[in-house]
Amino acid sequence: MNIEELTKSQKEKISEFGVNTWYVLEILNEYENAPDSVSDYWKKFFESLEINIEKNKKQINGKGKTVIGQKSITNIKDIEDAVPIRGAGVKIIENMDSSLSIPVATSLRTISVKVLEENRRIINNYFQKTGSGKISYTHLAGWAIIKALEKIPSLNFAFGVINNEPQVIKRKDINIGLAIDLIKKDGSRSLIVPNIKKVNTLNFKEFFDAYNDIISRSKINKIEISDFQDTTISLTNPGTLGTVSSNPRLMVGQGAIIATGSIDYPSGFQGATGDVISKLGISKIMNITSTYDHRIIQGAESGLFLKRMNELLIGEDNFYENIFEDLKIPTKPVLWQADNNPDDFSGINNLNEIEKQAKAIQLINMFRVRGHLLSNLDPLNPKAQYHKELDPVTYGFTVWDYDREFITDGLGGFRTAKLRDILDMLHQTYCENIGVEYKHIQD
Repeated sequence: MNIEELTKSQKEKISEFGVNTWYVLEILNEYENAPDSVSDYWKKFFESLEINIEKNKKQINGKGKTVIGQKSITNIKDIEDAVPIRGAGVKIIENMDSSLSIPVATSLRTISVKVLEENRRIINNYFQKTGSGKISYTHLAGWAIIKALEKIPSLNFAFGVINNEPQVIKRKDINIGLAIDLIKKDGSRSLIVPNIKKVNTLNFKEFFDAYNDIISRSKINKIEISDFQDTTISLTNPGTLGTVSSNPRLMVGQGAIIATGSIDYPSGFQGATGDVISKLGISKIMNITSTYDHRIIQGAESGLFLKRMNELLIGEDNFYENIFEDLKIPTKPVLWQADNNPDDFSGINNLNEIEKQAKAIQLINMFRVRGHLLSNLDPLNPKAQYHKELDPVTYGFTVWDYDREFITDGLGGFRTAKLRDILDMLHQTYCENIGVEYKHIQD
């Protein structure tokens, strides 16, 4: 059944799904061919619209004409190939046209993802041991949006007209829409934007589970009507396709849409060696855009929102500590610090570099002495332990040192290793679920 075959009231009801209308029309076609093949939710919805599932024999007017832009023509001899846009495609065009009625503006911020990368790696290492799946950058970016709205709530508002008077709709709850790229059976791609309801009431573990549930149900065509309703703000991630930055369309009823770009080193360093990258302390970056309804949101608010996201993603206000606690990860996250590597690049001949190498050996030795103090020995109540002498920060190391090589004093049979790998070996050997202490044993 095509959109043109529906009555005006049926079109209006289906149009409420906005960018997801194409998905609703595909479900409608399934319902038309086999009513029992769709879920009870969709069946009741179509029944409420009084959809006639008998094949509609009406012909569409205007056959034989070609429209380029807004002009109809009948001579198509100069057109090599023309494929009619019908059904869901027509509705997508209508949605894009309606989105043009929103006066939008876009803010852009480039952020360093060094701390984000390191903490994502720690979480995934823990998940691998516990069989808990895998966390993506988008999980963490989505959570940063939710927490940033606590400080800048206006991006969750909407524009409306009540009694012919423009209004700002101040929403208390956050229903975050997730733009999901689906590959259809014919190989074409389309976008749906279901949402997670009331994410402001969830902790990170609950958000992580709800996010994964939405993704998995989208892939197996199990999205329900309620998943599309009442979206307040959206997250889209064109970075998965390599897009550096994007200004996505804002749908009617939402205050803002946030887009995350690809994660990579700045273009001038993408050809540099790993040694140069680590020596200079160069971080990968990610562009984030905020496209917002300028009728109710000002540029300063959008800019402050992206600033807040940046603060959270580099670890301010216990952002990662709270995530680790919600996930019951019994270790401390990596925090943001300025790089303190010596400016003199003469390597081991530099006195500061020699001192830093010695500090690495000192850190390794201290884990051999007191590493057991970080052990997670209570399976019923796992929590992060802390001891100052086992904290790399105590020895002057920062997140920028994680990619740099240090002397290992024979740890793991290596002569040198990256600080990240040294810490992994130390935790696996002396901490985790078995605490190993042998340096204090006299006999």
